Amino acid sequence: PKIWREYIPRLDVFYATVSPMDKHGFFSFGLVAAESLAQLERAKYVFLEVNDQVPRVMGTHVVHISQVTALCENSYPMPTLPEMPLSENSKKMGTMIAEMIPNGATIQFGIGEVPNAVGKLLLEKKDLGIHTEMFTDLIEAGAVTNMKKNIDIGKTVAAFCWGSQRMYDFIDDNRSIELHGVDYVNSPYIIGKLDNFVSINAGLEIDLLGQVCSESIGYKNYSGTGGQLDFVRGCSISKGGKSFIAMNSTAITFNGQEFGGQGFDGSGFSDFFETLFGGRGSRFGGDPFGGFRQQQPRRGRDVEAELLNWTIIQGEELAYVTPQG
Repeated sequence: PKIWREYIPRLDVFYATVSPMDKHGFFSFGLVAAESLAQLERAKYVFLEVNDQVPRVMGTHVVHISQVTALCENSYPMPTLPEMPLSENSKKMGTMIAEMIPNGATIQFGIGEVPNAVGKLLLEKKDLGIHTEMFTDLIEAGAVTNMKKNIDIGKTVAAFCWGSQRMYDFIDDNRSIELHGVDYVNSPYIIGKLDNFVSINAGLEIDLLGQVCSESIGYKNYSGTGGQLDFVRGCSISKGGKSFIAMNSTAITFNGQEFGGQGFDGSGFSDFFETLFGGRGSRFGGDPFGGFRQQQPRRGRDVEAELLNWTIIQGEELAYVTPQG
């Protein structure tokens, strides 16, 4: 939003699909807040398509009829996100992460199998909160109350929604769900105000300095830039915050064996790394072990390692990682 407000020249036309107008003359942007309001504020003309199948979602991103140049009406269903089957690896990693999420935590879910797996494993938790960029079908059966939040108490907060039609029906006119711009939702300072904030994301590759790439494989783009780094930074501010980045520990062949990634562009940092064979902790400039469960690397399979002050010794079958000194 800041780029649109401060660096983009004034727009000629803003166009959006919105929910039907309420009795006070306001239209909701429906499934997307993100940067919509900032774009609208820069436009000379505002054109709206009013779709009676767009859910009316609460929050700050609304437009009043007095701001509209012209509108038209239409009716068609919103695109849905098909449910993806979870692999056994993702279920195992999801179980490890879910065990470390306390009751009353506020959670951000990234995109991927492992975040989805974690969401399905939190049914027994109590008083969870949601503050996430993307809101989708994750937690049911009353695990989420948002009542332990320090701010936005009783509210699930997101920047946009994408999921099933069942989820769209749930968020429609639901005052416990609010969409806000990414300058609020993804702000590390806002995230840091929420105690016990837990960020759950997926990564593609990781190096021995603890840098995680989640956007590209080498120079090949795999995913767009999202808010992962914002939430990881916010977790470092949050009292009791934890950030998880999950990935498969066997990905690249070395001397006939497979192990985690090497050599890539892109970076980010996390507090905990979780793989099929267990996790490792790595805090900025702190104790790399972090009280996290210890597990010996598996010969020929797992080259997970604590990522601070270690050196590589090449063995017969793979690269062993052992502590210096």
